[in-house]
Amino acid sequence: EIQNICSCSDLAKECCASCDVGSICGGGTLFGKVENGSQYNFVVIPAGCDKHNANEPICTGDDVWDDESRIPWALEHIITNTNSNSDGLSNQNIIASNYELDQYPVFNYCSNLVLNGFDDWYLPAKDELNILFKASNRCNINENLCSYGENGIVSGFIDREYWSSTEEDGNKQGAWAQDFNNGEQATYFKINQYFDGCLACCIRRF
Repeated sequence: EIQNICSCSDLAKECCASCDVGSICGGGTLFGKVENGSQYNFVVIPAGCDKHNANEPICTGDDVWDDESRIPWALEHIITNTNSNSDGLSNQNIIASNYELDQYPVFNYCSNLVLNGFDDWYLPAKDELNILFKASNRCNINENLCSYGENGIVSGFIDREYWSSTEEDGNKQGAWAQDFNNGEQATYFKINQYFDGCLACCIRRF
């Protein structure tokens, strides 16, 4: 039974259904509970994970904005129909089933990530990413944006752009990202010679 092996304070164990938001479990930090047809409990990876190593990467706990951390959404301009605003796992499955993952670096990273023993990570859709922003340390720029208190419950994020898995409808060049400085969501070039990509945070649900 899951209740015999779950925990609210052990990264290597699945979170219990009773865990509070902010618990350290399930490979990361429990940051949200959403009921949208089904009850989803979301866990996000620690900040500052090495994006060049998907097998138990080292995570410093703080994101940085540099060439090593930014990841392109894609390396080709194709309409992928990853249009779900609320189901990032569905978007990721579309990429994995229909395209070469190595042409979609941010999906490739989350899809192949093994962290703290968990391997079911995915890139959040834009609504899931917004839930994460509202629970993050960045939401203290405007307490009206915060879901769980002025200081947030998930630390390590910086005031830069983070990718979602949601493509802009009908736009082969654009995908949605969220600015963790002001909470605004906008579309960015999937790949551009002057822009190396946004940051990535993988999540999982149980």
